[in-house]
Amino acid sequence: MMSCSHLKLVKLCIPVVLIVFWSSCRSDDPVYDVPESPALVTLSVSSARAGSSVQALLPSGDQDKINSVYVLQFTSGSSVADGKLLYVAEGVWNGSKKKYEATLLKSTGNSDLYRVVILANINGGILYTLYGKTYAEIQQLCLSGTISGGPLSFTSAASIPMFGVARNDTPFEVGSGTDIGEVRLLRSIARVDVGIGRYDKTTGVWDGSGVDFRMTDIQVWKAGERYAWMPVPGNYVYTGGDPSVTAASPAGGLSALPWIYDSSDIVSGLYCKDAIFLPETNLGGSVFDDAHTERPAIIVGGHYPSGSGIKSWYRIDFTTSSVNSSTASLDLDILRNHLYRFTIKKVGAAGYTSAEEAYEKKPLGLGFTAGVKPWLTGITDGAPVPVSGVRMLYKLRTDGSRPQSRATGQVYEKAAFWRGRLDYQYGNSQPFDYNDFYGEGSNFYYPYEGVGSNNGDIYHYGTVAEAETENHNLRFAALWVEGAYPALMIAPDDLTDTDHPDGLFPWRDTDGSLTAFDACRAYEGGGYTDWRLPRLSELALMFVNKEELTREYPAAVFRYPTGKYWSGNEYALRPAGLVTGTGSGASYNYEKGVKSADQAWAFDFDVLPTANAGAVFEKGPWPSKSEKRKVRCVRQIGSDLDKD
Repeated sequence: MMSCSHLKLVKLCIPVVLIVFWSSCRSDDPVYDVPESPALVTLSVSSARAGSSVQALLPSGDQDKINSVYVLQFTSGSSVADGKLLYVAEGVWNGSKKKYEATLLKSTGNSDLYRVVILANINGGILYTLYGKTYAEIQQLCLSGTISGGPLSFTSAASIPMFGVARNDTPFEVGSGTDIGEVRLLRSIARVDVGIGRYDKTTGVWDGSGVDFRMTDIQVWKAGERYAWMPVPGNYVYTGGDPSVTAASPAGGLSALPWIYDSSDIVSGLYCKDAIFLPETNLGGSVFDDAHTERPAIIVGGHYPSGSGIKSWYRIDFTTSSVNSSTASLDLDILRNHLYRFTIKKVGAAGYTSAEEAYEKKPLGLGFTAGVKPWLTGITDGAPVPVSGVRMLYKLRTDGSRPQSRATGQVYEKAAFWRGRLDYQYGNSQPFDYNDFYGEGSNFYYPYEGVGSNNGDIYHYGTVAEAETENHNLRFAALWVEGAYPALMIAPDDLTDTDHPDGLFPWRDTDGSLTAFDACRAYEGGGYTDWRLPRLSELALMFVNKEELTREYPAAVFRYPTGKYWSGNEYALRPAGLVTGTGSGASYNYEKGVKSADQAWAFDFDVLPTANAGAVFEKGPWPSKSEKRKVRCVRQIGSDLDKD
């Protein structure tokens, strides 16, 4: 799940133009009486801006069609919530003018002001019984019927109810020839689309490439039982004529039975579009908290691998993080006039054996991106990937030299073959591999043919005295031994989670868990599931490219690191027995090497580039793994998740 991260929701609507011509006048009867000679109001209703030539998002037309219009005239009050309903007028279609015509009441003077609410596609009979009631009272009474059994559906004849207000919800004088101007309507429900692989914004479908999974079923659990024709007062705003909702306006409880969508709703096992409509619901919390089984969720059933005869079931929550992250925030409330698009990008394991089990148990095995887009006919919808990080490529300087500063020295690019220090001191067949140990994913290298057959050791074995020697190899060993991947994505901000809301993490916790590593592994910004703790060389590469990063990406998109950050590099004095023998007969004690370190390298971004060599590295003594530092996650670009 549009962010969506951290995702800024875009909430637009269907435009409706109201051109109002007024005549006659009203009597001085009480505000809830109907006068004998109301003024004429002409309403021009359309589902897209005039002259729009872009592809329509909803080709069927059923989801933006307007079959009926009611105009509600309220006394002004201090807000729409305080005004009382004075008059209701039903629009009548005038085919020659291609407009709806209705009647309203004329103001007696410039202090006699009104607010106007527009409702479309409703059974308006109830409105005539509500004279004298406030907007808030009417909002509570104007609800859909109970949706029993679901799913909720609409047709050309029974179109989606819509709502809007005139003049940005400000009171105005109703006079002869008054032009209300353009009014835009919000649909009263939300829409959800689900697809597999890659969404093509040109064709409006998913191609399923790279994901060995095919859908057979979709279920919506705990959907809302009713929806409100009108939003709760204070839950909607108008900005420059564009209405949006700031919170849901739930109208009842949640459905006890799941809503079922089968193969008739799913195209080629790849996507379900224009079929799932949901009432508004406020969510909140995190994916796997105590309310896990008490809120709406999408349950997807299908075959993994695609040729398997066994059906697997997976849960998708309304979050911009993958459901695999149990602490992910439920940052997508279900709001009216929103289109939620979930794109399944990765299936890494068989799911649960039933939809009920998938709903009730912890999510697993599924990676997806989520986004929220304006549900607006006449606008081409884009790919629903929220801001997930900035891209940084390894670039040589104009003179062909490697990126460097006085503080960091040279930052090498990660090569397919690299000469580690142990290689040339003790032979070239050391078994340690940085990628394998830390699970970095795909080995995407710069194809440099160097000496050696592995990444070299990542520890800074030696002594503090050796490291303090100016420009000594040991000072920069972690840079030139490991190198940086040539194409990186950097998370847009520092990491926080429920256990570390201040953003400060130990490298290793008292129970032995690799806290900083695990935090990045659990982070799923942008729907990617292969984030990790950066190498020291990668932090150094960010440091030497500060000018390019801050110039290309504004602070609202990418916050450049400040302060001290953990890297994935550890530090330890070389333990006795690590290496036995010499030359080609040398033997490296892998277990002792990777498990003996009590300290790790950290990087200080607050140091000036003109600082002395190595000033950015915390050293002598290196920080204990139990100390706390900031964490900024990275991932290398080029995996299967980047095929979009």
